Parts: sequence; C-alpha cells; structure tokens
Amino acid sequence: MARRETGSIRIGPLSLFVLVVGLCMAVFAVLSFTTARASAYEAENQRAYTTGTYANEVAAQELVASVDQELAQAKRSGKTAAAALDDVRKVLPDVAKVEGSQVSVAFSSDQVRRLTVSLCINDDLTYTITKWKTSVDWPQEEGGQDFWPGEE
Repeated sequence: MARRETGSIRIGPLSLFVLVVGLCMAVFAVLSFTTARASAYEAENQRAYTTGTYANEVAAQELVASVDQELAQAKRSGKTAAAALDDVRKVLPDVAKVEGSQVSVAFSSDQVRRLTVSLCINDDLTYTITKWKTSVDWPQEEGGQDFWPGEE
C-alpha cells in the first residue's frame, strides 16, 4: 500500500484560538456598548442638573438686580426704608417671605434642586445678601429605612 504524502494541518488548536478571540471580542463589544449607554445616561443627568442649577441662579440674579434697582430708585427719590421696602415687595415673586427687613426667596427648578436667597434691606437703602444656599430635596420613599438618623 502506498502512503499518500499530504501535509497535515492541525485545525483544532487554531480553531479554538479563533473561537476564544471571537468570544472575547463579543464580550468586549457588549461591555463597550453598556458603558457607552451608562455614560450617556450620566451625561444627560449632569446636563439636567446643570441646567436646573443655572436656571435657579439666573432667577436669583434677576431678583437681586430688581431689588437693587428699586432701592437705588428709592434712594434717589429720598424715600424712607419702610417706603423702599414697600417698593421692593412689588417686585418680589409670590413665594417670597418678608419678615421685617429680611426678604427670603426659594427658587426651585425641578422640585428637587433649590436655591434659597435671603436679603437684608438696610436702613441706608442698601441690601446685604445673608444667604445664598443651594440644596437638594431628595424625595422620600414610603417605608424607607433610615441608615443613620443623625445627631439628635
């Protein structure tokens, strides 16, 4: 019997190697896609947060500018501090709280982010910013658990 001379190619180890490389590439593709979606989600959250924060800042700056304008106009016309405070009340939003010469307004962009601004109207018809505080009101879930109740 004559033996045929043929080259023997070992296909087994090479096929296994290609299969493992293909499987790794598929896993990396899924991980890359998942990471890209998570990054897009976080970027959208950051955009919404920044937009809300700047909307609050703009509203607060406009309020301070209008109060400043009213006080300057009252000073030019020689009004008293009480009369100037009455003029300032006209430019305040409905949610403003006035206690004596203290004016407080809370700006909320999306019911979560809040900017609280407090102004003190001085007797010389100037104002002092006593509070400019941003905060976040986290919604409380029913039946939630307090992990740390804080100092009592």
